[in-house]
Amino acid sequence: MFKIKIAKFFRCVGLKKDLEDLKVPFSVKSQGAIVGRSNVGKSSLLNHLLQNKKLAKVSSTPGKTQTINYFLIDESLLLIDLPGYGFAKRSKELKTQWHELIESYFDIQRPHFILILLDLRVPPSTDDIQMIKWAAHLGIQVIFVLTKADKFAKTKVAAAEKTLLDIIEKETNLSSFSHVCYSIKQSEPRQKLLALIGQQLLPKGRSL
Repeated sequence: MFKIKIAKFFRCVGLKKDLEDLKVPFSVKSQGAIVGRSNVGKSSLLNHLLQNKKLAKVSSTPGKTQTINYFLIDESLLLIDLPGYGFAKRSKELKTQWHELIESYFDIQRPHFILILLDLRVPPSTDDIQMIKWAAHLGIQVIFVLTKADKFAKTKVAAAEKTLLDIIEKETNLSSFSHVCYSIKQSEPRQKLLALIGQQLLPKGRSL
């Protein structure tokens, strides 16, 4: 069972040049990226997953995260929080910069797995579908995290989950994937997600 002992903020990157110059610690064996539309709950998920309420800054303003933020887990895993996409009120120029930065990350530092966060309450956006297809094209393992499950009555979570997963399968032609319905008010989803992440980590003795 994968467990987290020590999690800390490592670095933030806002330019392609910084990505190219970034030195990953020698002890790091695996990398995982966290992606999703603005306001999907990435910061809240990170803080709950890493058990530190102050590690990632949570904002009520969508699109607040404008840099790539690196979190170092037990000196061996990097979790990378990418800027949220699809926030309409940001300028076209800024959106272009964010997309270029995200693309540069995948070109320069290919993660071993991606947590794609989807709001359980709404259908996947065009940006969500494009990200899923892109990850599949790159051959990167995807774990879907269906956020804000606590907004539903327990009796209605399963139906919302099925609806969302059916849309993903139909729009992307993916027939096999890992997922977890996530609530930051419960401990069980965290344990399930940690188990799924643990399955993606490189075996000891292998390097990046």
